[in-house]
Amino acid sequence: MPTSTCPYCDSDFHWIWDDAFMKFGFRDGAKGHLTETVAEVLRKAGYTVKVEPWGIHNVVIDSIRKGGIELIPMQRIRFGYDEPRNYLPKKLIRLLDRELHASWEAVA
Repeated sequence: MPTSTCPYCDSDFHWIWDDAFMKFGFRDGAKGHLTETVAEVLRKAGYTVKVEPWGIHNVVIDSIRKGGIELIPMQRIRFGYDEPRNYLPKKLIRLLDRELHASWEAVA
């Protein structure tokens, strides 16, 4: 579980990359900017990623494409509610787990 430090209160904030796909993730969007951290990992690996705000809630990744193929199966899931580890390709899960592991740190 990555750890970030809040620049305002200097306390640690533990998070998981899964939150970047969840409507109420990152404390219902309080740390929604971390979605871009997750998206950047995917972009560096060659994926096209779209990030959108979900109203007053979290900022979410709602599209991941590679070679013109959409990798989030929107027709088969309840996007924002279903656990992304249950629908994302295993290759993406391994990438995100590897890159955003427990010892990863950033400023929240």
